[in-house]
Amino acid sequence: MLIAYLIIALIFVSSAAWYRLIRKPSEVSLTHRVPRGPAPKPFLAVIVTLLLIMLGLSTLFSKPPSVQHVDLRTLAAANLQSALVAIVLLGLMKISIDRFVRIEEYGIKEEKFRSQLKDGLLGFLLAIIPVTLFRTFTLPFLNEDELHPLIRLIKDSGDITIWSHVIFAAVIIAPILEELMYRVILQGWLRTFLSPIPAILITALIFSGMHGFPAVIALFPLAIILGYIYEVRHSYFACVTTHMLFNGVNLLMILISPDQPVAPGN
Repeated sequence: MLIAYLIIALIFVSSAAWYRLIRKPSEVSLTHRVPRGPAPKPFLAVIVTLLLIMLGLSTLFSKPPSVQHVDLRTLAAANLQSALVAIVLLGLMKISIDRFVRIEEYGIKEEKFRSQLKDGLLGFLLAIIPVTLFRTFTLPFLNEDELHPLIRLIKDSGDITIWSHVIFAAVIIAPILEELMYRVILQGWLRTFLSPIPAILITALIFSGMHGFPAVIALFPLAIILGYIYEVRHSYFACVTTHMLFNGVNLLMILISPDQPVAPGN
């Protein structure tokens, strides 16, 4: 029963956010474009990101979620590996084709930090309704075999240590690394030779596709909103906030309703 109340509350606040966006767009920060300078061209970071995406896709097709196994040791190692990858990418991002780049040029900045967090919260609220609607198309395909390995691990275990590692991986590590890879590096690189719409769509398709089927369907509108936020607000922290809230709420639903077949969007 608690899960039903939570879903109703989320849809209500999402409806309010969409109502305000449609009726009074000038009062919504996400409609105001943040000015920026020439886009950096971090060729090394782009190459590493593309290699990581290809590696992820090859793993996804060769080893679908139904046969993947994750234990505490594997999860801890994956968290450490992801953190190291993020650090390496941040270093490579400073090297552009023609100059050294300040990290702030990628939208990774402390300026107006609270406003960035508010943009991220609004992005999360706007994502709730479209993700829920798109998820309805995945219902015929949902079963225990299609669960993400992390979701299967947390559903099958009552160990608080495992839960804490899963939460850290899904709510902290994944948003930090994925937004760096997909929005900042990949979408930023695509924007050097494409207009905003195709750059956002291509990035969204790759991002959602990396999560496998049928999650690709439910996650596509979330990816579109994340791409829009980065394009218009040019804020890495706003995208990370949206992503963290989305993953966090999904995990909360799993924790309070472990009998559900799958959390929305996963």
